[in-house]
Amino acid sequence: MDTPIIDVRDLTVTYGGDVAVISDVNLRIERSQFVAIAGPNGGGKTTLLRAILGLAPRTSGTITLFGEAAQHAARHGRIGYLPQRSQLGIEGPVTVREVVLSGTVGRRGWLGPASRSERAQAARALEQVGLTDRASMQVRRLSGGQQQRVFLAKVLAGSPELVLLDEPTAGVDAASQEQFAQLLCELNTDLGAAIVYVSHEFGAVERHVDRLVLVNGGITFDGHPSSLDHRWHDPSHRHDLPHTHTTSESATGDV
Repeated sequence: MDTPIIDVRDLTVTYGGDVAVISDVNLRIERSQFVAIAGPNGGGKTTLLRAILGLAPRTSGTITLFGEAAQHAARHGRIGYLPQRSQLGIEGPVTVREVVLSGTVGRRGWLGPASRSERAQAARALEQVGLTDRASMQVRRLSGGQQQRVFLAKVLAGSPELVLLDEPTAGVDAASQEQFAQLLCELNTDLGAAIVYVSHEFGAVERHVDRLVLVNGGITFDGHPSSLDHRWHDPSHRHDLPHTHTTSESATGDV
């Protein structure tokens, strides 16, 4: 059996005291899967993501990425991470091209100018998210949905094998959420990178993902969204549309 891209075993994380935020979590994500992790605020989904990234201390349990410790995988530039919008900092006069180009730093380091190939990677990432014509614009002048695509392009410019997104569509309208979800589906199919989408709202992605994992102190559901009780689905999104992503370890769906 192939080594999973994420392997979490018997994970417990406790903050300040004896109350566990998440406990006894077991999660295995295979290469090229598109997985949504959802749950209520305070339920532990972001804690799980931070633990996977090595940013939250484990009380017990083990986590490996690509079969090795998380810090080693990050050092090799194999992971792309898009944090919450509130952490992105876009008030300065930075351009779209500059933000995306900074995504190549993970592989080359901070010293020295970007090479021709790295500039080509950034240009390709902008094309993938449909923002080539916005390359010279200041990021702060774009809409919320466009800004999220800029930061996704930054992640893609590093050519990651695993993309982790924390509340990527928070504060973005439903139509933009749907467009962003469709884009992620296409990228997952075209690039073959595993995508983990963490959000308390999963309505925009449930037609596209291979799996939905619900977290509330632990994993309360892990399976295809179609198996989830209808009461949990978000009525603000159109669930009458056909599912557009196959449920296999390799992405083969047409979008």
